[in-house]
Amino acid sequence: MVADTPENLRICMEHCGTCPSLPFPPEPFLFCARGCSPEKISKKSCNCPTCPIYNKYKLQNLYFCETGKAVKEREEEKNV
Repeated sequence: MVADTPENLRICMEHCGTCPSLPFPPEPFLFCARGCSPEKISKKSCNCPTCPIYNKYKLQNLYFCETGKAVKEREEEKNV
């Protein structure tokens, strides 16, 4: 899971702030830690894979603004 810290928020604001799928300004930012956006998402492209947080936490999904918080895979799902 992604930590909801001031440093992660700062990093996120640099990346999500330019995301073409989100209305501006995107709220609440740090979707991978805080959850979905209350706004309508128009999937055009996802900035998540270019974000240092995505790499630091080894995230795999996209569009956290729509799907919500990143969660650890269950151990049995990893081994399938």
